[in-house]
This record gives sequence, structure tokens and C-alpha cells, in this order.
Amino acid sequence: MAWTVTKDAEVVGNMRMIVATVTADAAEANLSLGLGYVKHASFGIISCSTGTALPHVALNLNSSGTASNGSIGVSGVTSGDVFCIVAYGR
Repeated sequence: MAWTVTKDAEVVGNMRMIVATVTADAAEANLSLGLGYVKHASFGIISCSTGTALPHVALNLNSSGTASNGSIGVSGVTSGDVFCIVAYGR
């Protein structure tokens, strides 16, 4: 299963900034936004059916918790959830 990711990239200072809108089609996934290392990310929910539990987001780890530079592991979502991520890195 593949999540739908729409992204736009910019350069801010000495870092790249990726703004992505993501639609989930499974409970977890690894997002690769084109960064070699993710320094910081902001996560915002647009539409979420998971109730009061917030999704888990891990920088430079896959959704299983294994180190994976440049990946953002997301778990705890439901198919159809839509969220945005703003990631900064290099």
C-alpha cells in the first residue's frame, strides 16, 4: 500500500524545507521526503478519524523504530487520515 504524498521544496538558510500533505491508506508508513537527514518536523492534522489518540511521528526512524536517516516514521493513523508535515533538514 502506498500513501499519497504531495510535496513542495524550498531552501531556508542552509536547510531544505519540505511541505507535504499526506493521505494515509494504512496504519503506518515510512515517509521519504527527499532529505538525507531530518533535523526538525512539524505535524498538523487536517482530517483524522483516530479519535483522541494522536499519531506517532519519529524523525530519522522508520515506523518500526529502526534508524533510517531521512525517513519520517508515522504510525497510529487510519486509512483516509490526512495530515501535513513541514520538515527541515539537509
